[in-house]
Amino acid sequence: MKQIKPILIFIGKFLLAFVLLSMLYQYTLNKPYTQLLGKSVEALYDGSFGKNGTKDVQLPGAENKKNDKIRIFIMDEDMKNKYRQQVAQHGQQNVLPFKPPLIEMDTWIHAGLYFVFFISLVIASTFNWKRALIAILVGLLILHLFFVWKTGVRLNYEAYSNKIGGLSFGGLRETINLFLHNLFRLVGANLMIAILVWLLIAFGKDDYQKWMKRLQLEE
Repeated sequence: MKQIKPILIFIGKFLLAFVLLSMLYQYTLNKPYTQLLGKSVEALYDGSFGKNGTKDVQLPGAENKKNDKIRIFIMDEDMKNKYRQQVAQHGQQNVLPFKPPLIEMDTWIHAGLYFVFFISLVIASTFNWKRALIAILVGLLILHLFFVWKTGVRLNYEAYSNKIGGLSFGGLRETINLFLHNLFRLVGANLMIAILVWLLIAFGKDDYQKWMKRLQLEE
């Protein structure tokens, strides 16, 4: 039964870290990370879809009261022109407000959960705290870039779904985008990314040997 003890210790450390880090994220880090992710998306994606598609990112603040969510409107000139024509013909009071397709992202579900999961794995498995700290910093950067990229996949999917800028599904590129969008909507797929990052950067060669020694069956 000795080989079971390190597994139980790992699970106990992981669960404790996960609960504490989840509370820390929800109460102190959710809003700052929402700002960071939103600004990263705004900076890296110019919002061009098709011939004249654009985006509008709303970060928490005066226009967006939902402090844990990023709101992204996607639209094109055809939608704007159609609305302007309706206003010109019927007047502002007789036309429904202009409401382009809206993407609303809860940053805890989109990213924070997987940050906490990854850090908890590192804390639960570490033999060397210096290496663990480096692994956490590098891992958080990698995961952040992944979440920014995943947001871009979502934006392109929504643009194609709503035919923004004249876009429509067809061809290999759009098929791949549709597959990736559906894949990374799954919690399990995002957890697998976090696990892969953990396995690749959190361990040195000696750490693997130590774990194998701990789990080795004793006669």
